[in-house]
Amino acid sequence: MCTLTVLCLLQGLMSAATAEAGILSSRNIDALIRLYGSVGYGTGDQPNTVSSLYYAGGGQFLKTWGQQIAYLGVGVDLGYTHFAQFKTISGKGNSRYLNAFLMGELHFFLVNLQLGVGPAFGRGDMSGTSVGLMSGLGVNLPIKPVGFSAMIRTDWVFDTKTAGSVSFMLGMTIPITF
Repeated sequence: MCTLTVLCLLQGLMSAATAEAGILSSRNIDALIRLYGSVGYGTGDQPNTVSSLYYAGGGQFLKTWGQQIAYLGVGVDLGYTHFAQFKTISGKGNSRYLNAFLMGELHFFLVNLQLGVGPAFGRGDMSGTSVGLMSGLGVNLPIKPVGFSAMIRTDWVFDTKTAGSVSFMLGMTIPITF
C-alpha cells in the first residue's frame, strides 16, 4: 500500500511538471519498444530457502491502440532472469531463465500497469520449460523523443521450486508511429 501511495504522489507531481512543460501530447502511437533492466529480491517456496539477489534484463515489444496520454498495448516481453545464489537445504542453486511472456499494458496519463504469462526456459541448475508470470506497476515519463519508465515488478517461475521476486525496473521507451 505504501508503494501505491508513493507512486500516486509521484504521478501527481510529475503530471503537474510535465503538463506545465508541455511534454505530454495527444499524438497517436502505434507501437512501442521498451528496453529494461531490473534488480531486486528473490525468494522461493522450499523450507529453509535463503533469499537472494534477483536481476533481469530484456525488451518489451507492444502493438498499441490509443494516444500517448492513454493507450492499451499487447505484445511480448523477451528477457533474461537470474536468481543469483538461490539456496535450499538440499544445496545451492543458480536459477536462470529465458522468458518469452505474452503481455498486456494499460497506460493512463503517466501510470503503467502490466500483466504477462508465458514460458520460462531454464538455464544453469534449472533445466526444462516452466510457466512464468509477471506484473508491473509504475510510471512512464514521455520525454521527447523517448520515454523513461520506472516500475515495481514481480516475477514468478513455477518450476520444481516456485521462485518469486520483487524488483525495481528501469527502462527506456521508444514510441513508434506508422
